[in-house]
Amino acid sequence: GSGNAQGTNLNIVWGKGGMGDEEYAAAFSQVVLPLLYNFKPDLIIIACGLDAVQGDLIGDCGLSPRMYYSMTRSLLEAAPKTPIVVALEGGYNIE
Repeated sequence: GSGNAQGTNLNIVWGKGGMGDEEYAAAFSQVVLPLLYNFKPDLIIIACGLDAVQGDLIGDCGLSPRMYYSMTRSLLEAAPKTPIVVALEGGYNIE
């Protein structure tokens, strides 16, 4: 971002594979939600890649569908009046 939003564009990069619900929950509660509470954005855009889900052939993570729900629900509760756009991206496991 720029201006008042400078430094608020967030991309969490994992240094290794195999990250699952526990790691995502920690990053979400310790990084994403504090940033959200401090910045109070006018709009939230989620680039929702499903390549982190358990069983994906490329993503090498172990995120459960329940964790996707929990992260989305947390955003809705933390910013109830903020518009949220969710854009579906990758994910290669059709099962």
